Amino acid sequence: MNRLYFYWLLLVIALSTAFIPAIGGINDDKAPSKKPASGKLASSGQWRDIRAIKGTEHLIRVLAFAPDGKTLASASDEKVVKIWDPATGLELNRLAGHKDNIWSVAFSPDGKMVASGSFDRTVKLWDPAKNKLLLSLKRPAEIWAVAFSPNERMLASGDTACTITLFDVPTSTAKGGQLDVKEIKILQGHSADVFSLSFSPDNKLLASGSHDNTVKIWDIESGECIYTLRGHRHLTYSVVFSPDGKMVASGSFDMTVKLWNVETGEEIRTLQGHKGQIRVVAFSPDGSIIASGSEDGTVKIWETATGKRLQDLTVHVPSWVHGLAFSPDGRFFASSDYSIKIWEFVAQK
Repeated sequence: MNRLYFYWLLLVIALSTAFIPAIGGINDDKAPSKKPASGKLASSGQWRDIRAIKGTEHLIRVLAFAPDGKTLASASDEKVVKIWDPATGLELNRLAGHKDNIWSVAFSPDGKMVASGSFDRTVKLWDPAKNKLLLSLKRPAEIWAVAFSPNERMLASGDTACTITLFDVPTSTAKGGQLDVKEIKILQGHSADVFSLSFSPDNKLLASGSHDNTVKIWDIESGECIYTLRGHRHLTYSVVFSPDGKMVASGSFDMTVKLWNVETGEEIRTLQGHKGQIRVVAFSPDGSIIASGSEDGTVKIWETATGKRLQDLTVHVPSWVHGLAFSPDGRFFASSDYSIKIWEFVAQK
């Protein structure tokens, strides 16, 4: 009996040890996840090209989705901003008035305005629904970048004079239908052209990318530069905050994408794989992936958490990919060369 009891006891211990991890795993699955549900987007499907929107003989340099996802703005060397229906590919409106190439467009967070920045040394504000110019701001230098703050209170511009300008933008027009936009602050510190701007989700910080090869993180209230992020070996053409505000991604002509820790200013990782200069980077709205567009004609999809390259999209080869934007719901994104491609995320079955 003693020997049988001993064998039985060993069997019980072995079975208990084998099942403990399984039980723990089930309990973990039931617990609320601390990570966004978005992680599924990165690993559970593929992006496919579903629609082409006819362009022109001009390279489409910038794209921006409206906050409701129902319209898409584009700009090229035609000197106009076009408003598209991404679901049908139809051109809805054309915002004409710039006298030189347009390098940046941005929707206001409520979708009622579009800002555009041009080498004609103006920043223009438009009502895209009414095809109406609301205001033209004359600037002392050519404009590379424009960006709205998430709270709609500010507009930022970056220019060839190494300067970032912050404007106060009212949420409604004054009497007579005019916007009373005021210049409130100038941020200086870059030693070359400012190509790209991105506000943090909490409206407290601004990231800028420059021809001086750096990314700078600015405190908006004080106007001080908190960090100068060095590591790119060539100009930094595109910068964007992650949706949670904890990271900044930067795309450079050195053919790399870098991720930076906003709290410490440290480089998190470098994403390598492009064979041409990177013109644009964008986070998906859930932050799980990063898309990068390059002069090598590809869009590359990267997993944010690991830096793993998930997909290479080559439909633009041999053209340059210059514009890229995600829809607000994350189901689609648009990319551009001389035309616009609409991509849809297809989950694995």
